[in-house]
Amino acid sequence: MRGKTFYAGIQKESGMEMRFRGLMPRGIEKLFVRDDLRRTMAEFGRYTAHAFEGDGDHAAELTTLLRETDVALTAWSSPRLPLDILRDAPRRLKYVCNISGGIKGWIPKEYIEAGILVTNWGDGPMWYLAEGNLALILACTREMPRLRRHMLEQPTWLYPYASPYPTLRRKTVGFMGFGAVARLLLGLLAPFEVKPIAFDPYIPALPESVARCRTIEELFEQADVLTLQCGLTEETTGLVGRALLDRLKPHAIFINTARGKVVREKELIEFLRARPDVFAGLDVFEQEPLPKDSPLLQMDNVICYPHSICEVGEPMFAESSSYAAANIRAFCTGRPVTAQIAAEKYDRMT
Repeated sequence: MRGKTFYAGIQKESGMEMRFRGLMPRGIEKLFVRDDLRRTMAEFGRYTAHAFEGDGDHAAELTTLLRETDVALTAWSSPRLPLDILRDAPRRLKYVCNISGGIKGWIPKEYIEAGILVTNWGDGPMWYLAEGNLALILACTREMPRLRRHMLEQPTWLYPYASPYPTLRRKTVGFMGFGAVARLLLGLLAPFEVKPIAFDPYIPALPESVARCRTIEELFEQADVLTLQCGLTEETTGLVGRALLDRLKPHAIFINTARGKVVREKELIEFLRARPDVFAGLDVFEQEPLPKDSPLLQMDNVICYPHSICEVGEPMFAESSSYAAANIRAFCTGRPVTAQIAAEKYDRMT
């Protein structure tokens, strides 16, 4: 006989099962909802997966399901959750456990404002994104795309670097935004003895080793390597254009693994054509998938990655499942969850 369980401060009498529902495409559910997560939910109740495919209007069906749900599980490509459920009193739904990162596409802010607990995968998978950032920085430092062409053509055996000092060691690395990925990337950069600087008006205190830039213009002017680590908001959409890019140093490196629409892509292309000394490592674009005729794919001072610099397959999905399992166990036993999304954090997320 199962003993008493608790969730969100509300005592559930012994024998009353909790209802967990997965609301995501079948392929995504298979990636994220692993055995450890299924076993955890089975301890406290019953899990049912509902496969939602495509971009159709699922509001009516979701409203019905959520009225019979204690914990909803969402992830990439989940349908947008309906607002009608928020008018219910009493409301059974208490927790939306998002097993992936971003939530804005399918979890409205009104859920958080209504007191529904919302979490995501936390900082765990951010390690892989930080590692991918480092890979792009090093590849651009050593001019890998141009070097490959040189090896194919072989006009001479030795490669003439555009930069007189093709090394990351002791360079100034600028962070536009200083969240979880930036903190992890800073640790990975430590052996290179870099000088870190950052611009982030939302972070009250930076690590002692990181110098704060007063303006974004100052950041672009001082950085040898500039990495974008900010979310996509109304304020950041189209923020980086030719006026800022023209402030970059000779032989600078520009990295964007944040969101493509932070940068005015047409102006970035014009800038990179005019400044062949600058290298760019891009994982995100204004239009995705990136069109095959994009000039970025033809430029020898650009490395393009298909918005998957974070994805390393099995380890990331397994870690995300375990993280969700730990949060659901904490929720069901009355303990604090981690990676809770507050309303003010929601506004800064992508």
